[in-house]
Amino acid sequence: MRRRKRGGSGPLTRRRLLLLAGAGLAGAGVTSTGAFESVTGDRVTDVSVANDQNALLGLSGFRETPDSVYKEPQEVTVTNQTESALTDNRVRSDINGGSGYLEFRDVGGGTNSTTNKALGDLSRSGSDSFEIVTAPDESGEVTDTVTLEYVAPGDISITVVRDITVKFKAAAQLVYAVDSATQKADIRVYDAVNDVLNTPPQSMKADVIGAKAADFVGDRNADIAFASKGSTDVYATWEGASGDIALGKGTNPSLKKQKTRLALRPWPASSLSGPLLLAADSNASKIVGIDGSGDTDIIASPPNGCGGVAGVKDIDGDGSLEMVFVDSSQQIRYLEQNGATTKVQNGGVGANNSTGFGSPAVFPGSPSGLPEIPYIDGSNNVALVTHGGTKTVLASGAAKKAAIAPIDIDGDGDLELAFLGSNNGKIKYVDNIRGKTNSTSSSNETKTLQVNGSPVVPLERVGLNSRA
Repeated sequence: MRRRKRGGSGPLTRRRLLLLAGAGLAGAGVTSTGAFESVTGDRVTDVSVANDQNALLGLSGFRETPDSVYKEPQEVTVTNQTESALTDNRVRSDINGGSGYLEFRDVGGGTNSTTNKALGDLSRSGSDSFEIVTAPDESGEVTDTVTLEYVAPGDISITVVRDITVKFKAAAQLVYAVDSATQKADIRVYDAVNDVLNTPPQSMKADVIGAKAADFVGDRNADIAFASKGSTDVYATWEGASGDIALGKGTNPSLKKQKTRLALRPWPASSLSGPLLLAADSNASKIVGIDGSGDTDIIASPPNGCGGVAGVKDIDGDGSLEMVFVDSSQQIRYLEQNGATTKVQNGGVGANNSTGFGSPAVFPGSPSGLPEIPYIDGSNNVALVTHGGTKTVLASGAAKKAAIAPIDIDGDGDLELAFLGSNNGKIKYVDNIRGKTNSTSSSNETKTLQVNGSPVVPLERVGLNSRA
């Protein structure tokens, strides 16, 4: 069973197991106040209200409203309001028979998390806290059934079941490729916050890569899509895999694999469902979608062609998603779901061995609060442009004309913009964009990224992508 996204099936129908005290017992269909293991209450009783005299558990941070979406890590505090110590306590995530798409850890417990966690003892009136996070490699908004169990053996059993939605917090993960003795284009994924470099498996060299952004092939991992000039297939890989997966054998149409870019996003106007690999065909005339089974869809045949796809966002604030791409002349355009395309003024993209643009995103100080499109212009300037053509230059003459990536490198909640330096091709990034919200500085700063303590020069023809 795949994880459920918000907007899908509603909350599960369930009977809640609650132990109630005083007048609440009769309301739950209990006629005796003696010791018992558990009480089944058909009445909907909210045990999360700490000042409710009938509530035996005071819960803070555990779905205040049905539509609450928490950013990980979400801290939950439980207070024992029974007359007994609770000494056999546990929280689990079990939508998929116990495997779970949410995990739990000690507060500030780093990466030590599990889908089935033993909790500390609770004395009378005592409190305990834990954090909810998404399981490794989950992305987006993840909903799972969370079960809290508090037990005093032979006396009290309290079980609370809730559907909880937690929004994945992306670490700063750059996706790029380097030369090696084996592939000559090996994928690397660098987590800048934790200073961890990963090497996912690949059977072919990577001439074009997509963002590590979605569960593309249904493996519960955030997959990286890539393509090689040496194969008609497209591929998916991820850290920790035993091997990559080939998709779309004999894909028709074939994809463009030079001076281009892949995106990995759903597109509502496609006949295919789920995350799609969005790309230009080899003739630079069509936008192609490929799903995790290798099925293809010609999404559009823009009048000016397509040279590569950057991503999918609501860039004009109309409540509907747009697909950002470059045409066959390296001009930024966007596709509406009705098939119409619009040229972005001041959006001419520089291209050398690669195409200098990246995924649309909301950058610090955005005048409208809407996503902007990052790109390298024909003068090697690092810039942002809105759907209406408002251009902001972040770094003059600083970049190679290669694919770039928005990324929160320092994990402070503000996006930076990573690019390849014009002089030596090292990974650099623009920090403090427009005086970022968490900085006292008022101007952009260009810095060199240190990968395992040293600068790195990726393959220019592949450029950069990120975990979106």
